[in-house]
Formats: sequence, structure tokens, C-alpha cells
Amino acid sequence: MALHGTSKAYIIKRLKDQGESELLAAVEAGKITAFSAAISLGWVRKSPGKGGSTHKAKRIQHQLRAITGQGLSAGQKMELIYGPNSSLGSLFKSREELVQAWAACRDELLTADEKAELEREWKAAFQEAQPDDFTLNDGGGEILRGDCARAAHYAHHDIPRELLRRWEKAERRRRARHASWLAARGEQQPVAPSAGPEEAAAIK
Repeated sequence: MALHGTSKAYIIKRLKDQGESELLAAVEAGKITAFSAAISLGWVRKSPGKGGSTHKAKRIQHQLRAITGQGLSAGQKMELIYGPNSSLGSLFKSREELVQAWAACRDELLTADEKAELEREWKAAFQEAQPDDFTLNDGGGEILRGDCARAAHYAHHDIPRELLRRWEKAERRRRARHASWLAARGEQQPVAPSAGPEEAAAIK
């Protein structure tokens, strides 16, 4: 028997063939219908003017968003996890759109182990930028220093703002405690070797 474009068997076969594993799993688990999955991927169009339950439609849309990510297709979600398809390229219109999608869906897409590993990498990159004499080559021959260098370094590593705020607050507390400890010993905060006269004066 031939498989047709809107039959459940055809849609399931196409989901398998195109690697839409998350939607396929949702269909097989009965969370959504095969037809709803096909609509979300643009394979078929819902016939207009049929009416139906508004609440049911909203529930289906909510389920699809939970599976594919807010405003994302299953393919885009897979790209955020595994990178772009080698033959098709990116499914996002621009680098900015990709970054925004990742920021919005990062917590949903990562498992607990992956999130912990990624946060460790971000923390290591953050710590790398904490020395007073931290500098960074901007790629165009200019050497960035201090806060400018740190900001560029954080952006390069895509460190989330909420983590930066938390770690910077902790770093300020650490530096304040260290300065108090030095003051109690009658010592001064050491000046970084590469600091210029103005920077040295600011530190003092």
C-alpha cells in the first residue's frame, strides 16, 4: 500500500528519514499527533475554516514549543546542540539570530552534566581574565587592557551575563577581603608589573 503525505505511517517514516528524533519520540509517545508534527515542520498545511477547539490548539502549540524550543524548528534545535548540518549549512538567518536562540533555549537544551561542564569551562575563562595585568589582542593588532580586555574575553567565550554578575560580585568581595587582610598586616595591594603610572596610582 502506498504511503500518502498526510498518513501517520508516511509522516513517521519521513520523521525517521530526516532525523527528527524528538518529534518522532513525541508522536510515538502519544504526546502529539503525527499530523501536528508535520504541520510544525511545514510539510503540510492545516486546512482553514475548520473551526475546532481554541484550547486544544493552544495546548498542541505549547507541546510543540516544549519539544522544539520556543519559536524554533526541530532542525534549528538540533543545530544548537550538535552544530549545523554539513550539507545544508545553518538554518538560522544570521549569527545574531543563532546567538539569541541559544541564549533563550540553552537551559532547556543542555542536560545537567553538560550544563555543569560548560559552566566549569566558563568559570575557567572568567578566572583567566582576573589578573590585574590581563591583556588581550583584539585580532587587529590592538592590545586591550583591563576591563575592555575582560569584556572582549567574556564575549569571545559566550559567558552568560547572569554568571558574570554572580562571579564578578564574588570577585569584588574576594578582593575586598584580601585588601582588608593586607591592611591589617600593614601592607599595600601589590601593583601589577605591567601597570602604567596612571594605573598604579589608581590601584593605590
